[in-house]
Amino acid sequence: MSIQSLTKGAYMPTDKITFPNPQKFIDNLVKVAHEALVVLDDEYTVVRASDAFYKNFDLVPDNTIGQSLYQLNNGDWDIPELKSLLHDRLGTADTVRDYQMRVTFEHLGTRTLNINAQRFGYVDTVGLTTILSIRDLTLLKHAQDALTSKIEELRARNSSLDAFAHLVAHDLKNPVSSMVGFASLIEQYYDRMSREDILENTRAIIESGSHIKETIDALLLLARIDRVDDVAMDELDMHAIVEQVRTSLNSIIKQNGAHLNLPNEWHCAIGYAPWIEAIWMNYISNAVKYGGSPPHITLGSETLPDGRVLFWVHDNGNGLTHEEKKLIFRPFARLANNEEIEGTGVGLSLVLKILEKLGGDIYLQSDVGKGSKFGFILPPSC
Repeated sequence: MSIQSLTKGAYMPTDKITFPNPQKFIDNLVKVAHEALVVLDDEYTVVRASDAFYKNFDLVPDNTIGQSLYQLNNGDWDIPELKSLLHDRLGTADTVRDYQMRVTFEHLGTRTLNINAQRFGYVDTVGLTTILSIRDLTLLKHAQDALTSKIEELRARNSSLDAFAHLVAHDLKNPVSSMVGFASLIEQYYDRMSREDILENTRAIIESGSHIKETIDALLLLARIDRVDDVAMDELDMHAIVEQVRTSLNSIIKQNGAHLNLPNEWHCAIGYAPWIEAIWMNYISNAVKYGGSPPHITLGSETLPDGRVLFWVHDNGNGLTHEEKKLIFRPFARLANNEEIEGTGVGLSLVLKILEKLGGDIYLQSDVGKGSKFGFILPPSC
């Protein structure tokens, strides 16, 4: 209920509001108000207040009536925006102002308030009377902020779903088509194909199947990580983790003639070993496939000025442009200028998701013609 609705029709428009009994009018106005209502005299002393005003702002009548508005609760109401509204913008009699402000109270915290201020001048009284109708919009504001955040989250998820649909429809379609094509050749021309041709087509089928399996495994891990709210982090045996990854990638390392240079010692850090293994798997396999001809890859670690530990993979590839660096960790992104690269964009977005869950950060240093240094940052353990 607003002040304006209560007073509408109660008087004829003149320069002054005339009531038979102004004091009774104000008393009734305060009694029927369901919102926080406070009545001030011409010196901004509280003369009346509604029950909602006391309740909402943790006040009691004995410490409110007769006190300056600005001295309530040891000066909690000594608010510059409120003073500006009452002293500078409200004007003289018969004016109304509606204002929203964020106020930090010592005992109530930060509140978002909507203050409707109306000033009355009476013919048969001395001075002015100001009535403030105060609505606490804090919960509403929090709900609006939460709704906005949820909408943005849903938009991001829809964007990822669109990108995922594109991945399934296009990127996975290619290896499946290759498998069907090579299998059809064997079926139709088996009796006329040499043993070498059959083996070559079989190897192509296996390679396409492996590509599909890697992509599906990455997507499943990405989905599992999304569902995990908390993960136990322990000190990492980085030597054992990297050796396991190197063993798993041994065939593509040999196939590409890659040379890996490993450090003698690793810096200490904490994390979740299976997920850290997935990060190394992505970084090293990418460096082997796209790092150079032949690939020369160096792995290492170092302590950063803030005490955290950086682990990195440095390759001798073509490097990345500024635009490519902005896109490369985006879920399901493909680099438009690198059509020869068969990656789906799942791997690096998986790295980003893992580090978000572990409280770490990604690291990327790359310049065109100077190779790339992909890294990840973890909390130290020693």
